[in-house]
Amino acid sequence: NINRLLKASATEILKDLPAPDCVFIGGSKGRLEEILELIRKKNSQARVVLNAISLETLAQILEYCRKYPIKNDEIVQVNIANLK
Repeated sequence: NINRLLKASATEILKDLPAPDCVFIGGSKGRLEEILELIRKKNSQARVVLNAISLETLAQILEYCRKYPIKNDEIVQVNIANLK
């Protein structure tokens, strides 16, 4: 098993990669559902970690989870604030 870090558009690169067991999504450029579908079709058991900065992205994630029930889904919100 070789671990690799690839920097590319997910919709471009996922089509040519083998089925993932774990995926980190740092941004989706508005194509979140398309990316999640590519992952789900390759491996419906893949673990997916999403970085959602905007509330819109969080809403997209929740909608996707309603549309395609996911086992062991979990949402963790982390907030860091600094005030002087």
